[in-house]
Amino acid sequence: MAQRCTVCHDRTTKAAQATAYLIKPTRAACGACHDDVNFANGANHPAGPQLNDNRCSTCHIPQGASDFDASIVGAHVVPTESSLLSGLVATIRNITNGTAGNTPAVTFTLTNTKGNGVPISALDSLSLTMAGPTTDYGYTSFGPDTASTPGYVTESATKASCGADGTCVYTFTHAVPASATGTYEIGLEARRTETVLAGAPNQHTIQYGAANPVSYFSVDGSTVAPRRTVVALSNCNQCHVALSLHGTLRNNTEYCVMCHNPSNTDATDRASAIVAADKALPPQGIDFNLLVHRIHLGPNATADGAKNPCIVVGFGGSHNDSSTTLYPPFSPAGAAGDTRNCSLCHVNGSERNLPVGLNRMVDPQGWINPNQATAAACGGCHTSKPEASHFLANTTELGESCTVCHGSGSAYAVDRVHAQY
Repeated sequence: MAQRCTVCHDRTTKAAQATAYLIKPTRAACGACHDDVNFANGANHPAGPQLNDNRCSTCHIPQGASDFDASIVGAHVVPTESSLLSGLVATIRNITNGTAGNTPAVTFTLTNTKGNGVPISALDSLSLTMAGPTTDYGYTSFGPDTASTPGYVTESATKASCGADGTCVYTFTHAVPASATGTYEIGLEARRTETVLAGAPNQHTIQYGAANPVSYFSVDGSTVAPRRTVVALSNCNQCHVALSLHGTLRNNTEYCVMCHNPSNTDATDRASAIVAADKALPPQGIDFNLLVHRIHLGPNATADGAKNPCIVVGFGGSHNDSSTTLYPPFSPAGAAGDTRNCSLCHVNGSERNLPVGLNRMVDPQGWINPNQATAAACGGCHTSKPEASHFLANTTELGESCTVCHGSGSAYAVDRVHAQY
């Protein structure tokens, strides 16, 4: 996002020209991003033609009195981070009746950044999602009507009972399966739209979501065991800064994995694909261990022999092609797209803990379908047909034998083959 000037222009570095972008605006510098502005004839420039840089700083001062004004800071405010927004904070306070065969009741709060209650009527969307067990999501059925959401169930919570302070209670209509054991998870998503500076020339209408809270609960009286931590949102935000997807509704990896589980694909949306070629292909698997690796592999996936490019059909039949997405980290040689450094995303050495024995992944567009858990994870980057054959050759009715060669401490352990330079 080009509005985030400070990703590059960090004033804390004490570099000689660290503040130049604030105090020395020029046509060349500004025009590098604002390439629809013609400074010679004044097209798309409210102040008209500018034949030199002498007057740029007259209007474009370092910082003005308001977001979205003509100042350098104000003009580059990321809308969802505007100080003019009331804010939306969602918190899950308690889960009761969450035992096998029963419908959980969730107590949660909706407040603004000042702690005042936000009524549900002020929201565009409010939903709760339930999945489990946390040992691995994907193959739990919450009823015959949840076939389009395999492994989880999402319910609108707009009919929740709420108080003026923003405290609400919602009871699921779907029950925890009667045979359920272990720990389950419930997460929340909420979104609102606000208009700021109404009536002013710089009026903005902004849609933004709350950070997704999640809460774990035992369905059988056993000790609560949260899902394994594979990546950290803070690591994602080293590049994404403020990761937020699906219309700002989803922004917490702990929440994302409830839907992006081994049994899920884009089948529900693919039938309405706006690109005809997408309709002709089978569904694309969207399990996180495939999807995140494949998205970051970008053009290398097809170059390395992937059966199909990673194209996910999203809401409204949208075409989401990651085959041109270039992973930004550089190798020591200065080449972008260095995927060897697993710890940029993974935490606690999770990349070394091969997911042998976890749920199989549905992958209709892959070489193998369904695919075993370790092959699914590694196959996100190791995309060729020979590599898929290697996965198959090392899988029997007893399961995957990956740990023999690739387990921690072995000859071809992940930390060895992905050793940093």
